Amino acid sequence: MAEAAVSRIRIKLGHVEVEFEGTEEFVKRDLKPLVTEIIELYKGTALEKEPLNDGNGNGTGNAHHASGGQIVGTTNTLAAKLGVKTGPDLIVAAAAQLTFVGKVDSFPRQKLLESMKTAKNYYKRSHVSNMSSHLKGLLAEQKLIEPSSGTFALTAGARRELEKKLLG
Repeated sequence: MAEAAVSRIRIKLGHVEVEFEGTEEFVKRDLKPLVTEIIELYKGTALEKEPLNDGNGNGTGNAHHASGGQIVGTTNTLAAKLGVKTGPDLIVAAAAQLTFVGKVDSFPRQKLLESMKTAKNYYKRSHVSNMSSHLKGLLAEQKLIEPSSGTFALTAGARRELEKKLLG
């Protein structure tokens, strides 16, 4: 029996990139609905409106460029802008700082804790002992996802909500 032909496809919209390698059957049957869904998810986000980098350093290539409002600041600063009152709020502020300022899409629990500790006006030692329960709650509320064990990232919805609050 002959092997199925393998196709490789890469789609890039700004900073969003999807790569697939699989059977020609998938490409013929399922690719168009998948591409349509990716485009729909992309529409209306800040990423859609960003100038694209031409690869020579021209254009910003960054959704958070200065002319459109750049999210800057320490975890303490972002916590103040977000009106942090609870441990979970501080975790979200720390995740926002790592994501938007640190330009990191995902981060281990320890990095999140280190970022929280830099928010001197908000951090309490009790946050360490309660961190597991706070993280579980944020996962359940779909503010964070856990792409791999012990590594966290903001959900797309949480990112959009935080961008609005921090840039508004």
